[in-house]
Amino acid sequence: MALQVQDLWLRRQREAAIALIPDDLVLKTNLIGTKEMVRERLRAHQRAGVTTLRVAPDGQTLHERLTIWDN
Repeated sequence: MALQVQDLWLRRQREAAIALIPDDLVLKTNLIGTKEMVRERLRAHQRAGVTTLRVAPDGQTLHERLTIWDN
């Protein structure tokens, strides 16, 4: 499936590529949602023994990325 998604994406058939990605995969591989949803995902990682995460907050500028939780 990954190759099919990549092929569609590279052919600029973005909607078709996105449609192939299961919502569950997105939710389980990203820290997205409400504050409580993100906290629970972090707790799940901790319970699983994860000690390091690579986090890239959303935002166009450094200020936006650093103040994401201020809203």
